Amino acid sequence: MEKRKFQSGASKRSAKRRNDLIACGLSLSQQKLRRLQKIGITRWWAKDKALETIFDVNRYVVLLKTLYSIAYSDQFESKVSFEAQSILQIFLKFDTILVAFVFKTLFKYTTPVSKYLQTVSLDYLTAHQLLKSLEKQLSNMAKDSISTFDNILKAALSFASSVNDILTKNEIELEIETILSHKRSRKVKRMFDETATDESVSAFENDKHKFRVRVYQVVIDTASRQISVRFGDSNTIMQDASYLDPKNFKRINEDPSVIPQGALQSLAKMSSVERDGLVDQLISFASIYHNISNNTEYQSNVFDSENDEEETLTCSIDQNCQKCIPCAIKLLKDFNLHSSAYSDLYIAYETLLTISFTQVSCERSFSKLKIIKTRLRSLIGQDLLESLILINSEADIISEWNYDDIIDKLASTSNEMKRLLF
Repeated sequence: MEKRKFQSGASKRSAKRRNDLIACGLSLSQQKLRRLQKIGITRWWAKDKALETIFDVNRYVVLLKTLYSIAYSDQFESKVSFEAQSILQIFLKFDTILVAFVFKTLFKYTTPVSKYLQTVSLDYLTAHQLLKSLEKQLSNMAKDSISTFDNILKAALSFASSVNDILTKNEIELEIETILSHKRSRKVKRMFDETATDESVSAFENDKHKFRVRVYQVVIDTASRQISVRFGDSNTIMQDASYLDPKNFKRINEDPSVIPQGALQSLAKMSSVERDGLVDQLISFASIYHNISNNTEYQSNVFDSENDEEETLTCSIDQNCQKCIPCAIKLLKDFNLHSSAYSDLYIAYETLLTISFTQVSCERSFSKLKIIKTRLRSLIGQDLLESLILINSEADIISEWNYDDIIDKLASTSNEMKRLLF
């Protein structure tokens, strides 16, 4: 993050200097240069992307050379040069590389799950299984910490050696450390009658052991604990949601016993309906869903409705895909099946659509809110601010609107706009 802030501050001062730095990078690597993305709380992919961008052998050499050029160049201000020297020293330490490779190993497992949880129409059963698999992988990384950390250490040493070889080949007077920094042991004052030694000093065999316990183990344990905290309470409801997913209706129709005893209990409680009645309606609906959804008349007229409430339920990935929960509840509404025959099932579907299982949607909405309030709150009124927040946080709904209708409606609010438009 410090590298990203520094890069922004330095590059804004002169286009010529930026071009010089680009030329410096191209002289060392034939690969396409990449720009670092800003890292934010809700940019889940940014940290993994930053590591993949920087910790490539050739790009790492370009980074070191660029920082070296800034640090010892007369074209930059003394403050910028000093910051470049400080950051350069950090990237030359083996501790930095080893920490980065620890997180690269962690992100190798967490990033695919994170990306899947951000999909618009995810399979809840698959999401539940991915989270369980991730918890198991993190648990194995903690149990086999010695062998896993040794592999990470070997990869980091190989990376550092490769970078040093390129630096030597290009006659660049820089060298990356290949050993962990040895810090002076902390001495604890003892009273005259004390015989016990400080356990924090004597507990570690060497610097490698100390790093594994204080850094690697802490990172893995923290990640594992956060997965449990964030998704532990959602496991049951995600399993219940998977049974209401049209992707699983074929299995339910072929064998209703795939719904085990006790399933849908949590969802029924949240929806204030009877569990047994909900299961019966689900089995019945699964048996007719395929025939109804494939009805050609329904498929041709499904988007001709003038009901605005129905339009908001349209699948945001593929119109009328019939393979997601919004399409299922829309079908119930279109055929008026929600009024009596499948009333409990419809209530359960409505409850599901109000739940954010992964907090991703909530965090993304608050991220949009922060951007809008930071940039515009002092320039616009509260009413317009609320409208902009709604447009940004519900972009998938706004995309379905007809822009001409919006313009006409806005024009109708003012005689002057009417005159100019018509």
